[in-house]
Amino acid sequence: MSFACIEDVCHSYGSTEVLSALSLRIESGRFTVLAGRNGSGKTTAARLLNALIIPEKGRVIVNGLDSRDRSSIPEIRKRIGLVFQNPENQIVADTVEDDVAFGPENLGLSSSEIRHRVDVSLKAMGLYERRLDDPSSLSGGQKQKLAIAGVLAMRPKCIVLDESLSMLDPPSKTEILHLLRRLCDEDGLSVLLITHDMEEAAFSDYVYVMDEGHVVMKGNTSEILSDEANLRLHGLRIPAVCSVTSKLRERGYSISADIMTEEGLFSCLGGASC
Repeated sequence: MSFACIEDVCHSYGSTEVLSALSLRIESGRFTVLAGRNGSGKTTAARLLNALIIPEKGRVIVNGLDSRDRSSIPEIRKRIGLVFQNPENQIVADTVEDDVAFGPENLGLSSSEIRHRVDVSLKAMGLYERRLDDPSSLSGGQKQKLAIAGVLAMRPKCIVLDESLSMLDPPSKTEILHLLRRLCDEDGLSVLLITHDMEEAAFSDYVYVMDEGHVVMKGNTSEILSDEANLRLHGLRIPAVCSVTSKLRERGYSISADIMTEEGLFSCLGGASC
């Protein structure tokens, strides 16, 4: 079942067309990746979903609401939480916990519910011990975690992350990708991760690849990540693990194409079923 869809959308900035008949769907409870090189139109697509941009042609439907209907925009923004690439754009308070509380407070929730959501979100991001600190004292990666915590605390039905893991070190990035995977599987959260890093895509269920404003590849994650030639054609590289497993299969090892992460490969080579 589709939670949100972009249907034949065209959009320009001045005389420059950035989206050309773009169509894609975010299924409920699915971890979807929108990948593409810089300048392919990914960020514009993210802003369309959150109704920060209204399509010039085509339409965007979120949980049955059409973004062209201005009265639907507040409800769309409750249902889709957007995490920007630059966390500075989302920091609004003087302490870490007040920053996370800002969104739930605007939803009119009780003090006890706000407290609960803030604590849960900060613990999930590993920032609970920094809850009384000034956000300006955080590192770039910690600020990205703070931005994600702020959106998670609002409990949207879908979260869109626009290159929002770029400042994280590899262990932190993997930890958050596992968290997003778990929120999809256990809580039914819909996730759209926008990235040019196909290592991140390996945690998803479905991948769209954009280039020059429209979708050029789409399919299940294992299918897309096994198509190295086409990914390279559109400026992307397959994850190192996929390259390794491909070479192992060429040498006769029985390893599934569904193994796309280091954990999966180590488990396989350690004797578990491949």
